[in-house]
Amino acid sequence: MMPAQINAGSEPELVGTYMCAGTNPDGKPYQAVVLIRKHDQRFELRWQFEQSEAVGVGIIVDGKLSVSVFGEGIPPGVAVYSVKKGDPLTLKGSWATIVAPGVYGETLVKM
Repeated sequence: MMPAQINAGSEPELVGTYMCAGTNPDGKPYQAVVLIRKHDQRFELRWQFEQSEAVGVGIIVDGKLSVSVFGEGIPPGVAVYSVKKGDPLTLKGSWATIVAPGVYGETLVKM
């Protein structure tokens, strides 16, 4: 099976710095700053939390950014973001880890 082709003309400019707000499995909110860089057809994401950091690698398929996530003290997980074009660009996501029982929300707003 061939990988999905990305139409570069329709892809929004995801590269940049984002403010992140989400909800932890215990129901408590969290915030972070997220840096997104592009390398060919894949994306590198870096979350900077108050006490820790996580990294991820992602690809766009069918207009959604899918990302694997891991970090020190952070269990491996996955996040999927819908891209909402506008000013500012917003990524509305859902994420899950291997150790938490549910699916949780996260929003990235481009700065």
